[in-house]
Amino acid sequence: MLALVMFFLDFICLCLFQRWLIHALPIYFLSKVVMEEEKPIKLPVLLGYLALIVLQDYSMNGHFGLCLIYIVPMIFGFRQLKFFFYKAPLLFLMTTTIFYITAQVLIVDKLVLGQDVFLTVTIIKIFVNLAVGILVFLGTRGDRFFWVSALKGRKVWTPNRIDAS
Repeated sequence: MLALVMFFLDFICLCLFQRWLIHALPIYFLSKVVMEEEKPIKLPVLLGYLALIVLQDYSMNGHFGLCLIYIVPMIFGFRQLKFFFYKAPLLFLMTTTIFYITAQVLIVDKLVLGQDVFLTVTIIKIFVNLAVGILVFLGTRGDRFFWVSALKGRKVWTPNRIDAS
């Protein structure tokens, strides 16, 4: 359900800004697939996410499946580095956003489509997508999102030793 919200958020921003500025669905997908803690994502859900991302990429570039060139290696690469990011989802969100936007700009826009790439537009895309990602993670994960809560440690109530005897 949240994937459809991200999908429509991207399209609404396309209509408002006349440019693909927000890539909320792919960044949420990469974060969800790699950082899933309790149980892995089932194959139909994974294919549903990929279908929405490919549909969004087709409407963005006019070519079907170009995003799979860099999303599939990113999935396998971040899965191998998952234990580095286990306690710091904010750091993981930053690295996925930066890798996704730079891969999309450099591989698809510059090399495949031959478009001019401007550094300022790329930096604005990165910061806007970081802000959207932080807002989404705050809504879905709550207090577990911030790295500061991981440093504090878990608070567990234990009885006083004088009272326990």
